[in-house]
Amino acid sequence: MSGLLDRLVYLSTGLSLILAFIGVKLLLHYGHLRDDSIPDVETSTSLIVIVTILAVTVAASLLRSRKDPGARAHAGSLRDTRQPAEGSKVTGSAPIRR
Repeated sequence: MSGLLDRLVYLSTGLSLILAFIGVKLLLHYGHLRDDSIPDVETSTSLIVIVTILAVTVAASLLRSRKDPGARAHAGSLRDTRQPAEGSKVTGSAPIRR
């Protein structure tokens, strides 16, 4: 299971998009309770959006891991998390701590 989770490079990005969507949906729902002119997002629409985001995230992650086998998921980071090769010089970034 951990090998599969390591291959889902963009999972944290997809989950953050889903949380942002849910936050907007909650704000719209609250506004709709106050004023009927504010649109309300249907449950079926929410499920379609969430499943679509997850599907795109998983597909993009698997394509990336096939194209670049060294790419691994790292929670909360969009940067490349691979370790530099021995003797290579890394500039402009802090060392990766695990």
